[in-house]
Amino acid sequence: MDNELFKEMKEAIDIASQKHSKKTEVHYQILKNAQKLEGISSEDFCKRLGLSKGYNIEFKNMMRLAKRIENQL
Repeated sequence: MDNELFKEMKEAIDIASQKHSKKTEVHYQILKNAQKLEGISSEDFCKRLGLSKGYNIEFKNMMRLAKRIENQL
C-alpha cells in the first residue's frame, strides 16, 4: 500500500481532529480513496493511521458505502 497515501490521509485527519471533525474526515478519506484501499484490512488501516480500534467498524462501513455508491454510477 502506498505510504504517501497514508501520509496524506493522516495529515488531513490530524488537521480535522484539531477542528473536532476527526470522524467526518476519516469517513471522507475512506470514501475518497476507497479504490486505493481495496484489499487492506480495517486493522491495518487503523494501525497505519494511528487510529483506535473503534475505527475498524467505521472503515468497514465506509468501504461498503463506497462500493454501493460505485454500483449506482
